[in-house]
Amino acid sequence: MTQGSSPPDRPRNPLAQSVEAPFHALHREMNRLFDDVFHGRLSGAGRQDAPISPITDVCANDRQVRVTIELPGIDSNDIDLSLAGDLLTVRAEKKADSVDPNDSYHIIERSYGTFQRTVRLPCAVVEDQSQARFDNGVLIVTFPRAGAQQTARKIPVAGGSK
Repeated sequence: MTQGSSPPDRPRNPLAQSVEAPFHALHREMNRLFDDVFHGRLSGAGRQDAPISPITDVCANDRQVRVTIELPGIDSNDIDLSLAGDLLTVRAEKKADSVDPNDSYHIIERSYGTFQRTVRLPCAVVEDQSQARFDNGVLIVTFPRAGAQQTARKIPVAGGSK
């Protein structure tokens, strides 16, 4: 090939093209769907009705259970924690900023409002020794584990011999 000339035309495979095109369209649509759901870009005007779903980690070791929840933009006074059995419920409110009526918004992606998230703890905990701290938009709740977990044991089955 000489400089300045275009590459030679390759013969097109009509079968490969017809199979590839729908998968490219599906791939693009799946990427758009993930962007909408996981990055909070919901279609439609405004984000007022978009749910707030905080990112949550639950981990345990032989001493404690720790629940970490990202709550950016939320004041610690607007967080309510409750434990019922092995279900930890976090309720909070993310308050909207004051709006200047002269402002004209071009993009609104931030969510506001009240939300509730309930997570199941992986084991029994000592409820009255729980601790919670909130720092830089991250809530960390720790519980001491309640005693040693029972290990699995074999249960004998009685036979019905006659």
